[in-house]
Amino acid sequence: MRLGANVSYVREYLGWTRTGFTYRFAPATFDHNNRKRCYDNLRSLEVRKQHSSELLAWMEPVLRISAAVLQTDDLTQLTHDAMSSLRARYVGPPMDALTVVVNRCCDGVEPTPDEYRAAMEQADKAGNREEVLQLQEKIATERRRWHRGGSPLGPNRWDQA
Repeated sequence: MRLGANVSYVREYLGWTRTGFTYRFAPATFDHNNRKRCYDNLRSLEVRKQHSSELLAWMEPVLRISAAVLQTDDLTQLTHDAMSSLRARYVGPPMDALTVVVNRCCDGVEPTPDEYRAAMEQADKAGNREEVLQLQEKIATERRRWHRGGSPLGPNRWDQA
């Protein structure tokens, strides 16, 4: 099975646009150019017959599906129950604090004070607090724009935490 087809299928199943998905998995400390590179690599992955990608390490905790399963199994025919079961069995690395907060913002959900504090501590350690705050505002702006444009914000069928 083609890795790109699996990634595309799971992304669409979750109701995420390619841009929204890039916000979710790309490290929050990335600047605009690196985030754009991630978007371009994701698009390339979805349309080409690749068997591996540097993005898998970042995608795995967000999708909650192991990289090995994404690379070897055909996920495009799975039912909702099968997808939920697959995700429930995920034992890979958890999302880091910044990724959790960014995913909450993408879902339009306020992060808990503990999540926010942990994320800001991580951003401070990396020296990227300002970039992270700008990213959160950009995500909020994008969500408002999508909502005003009348296009539905895709349903999130899986809990993120």
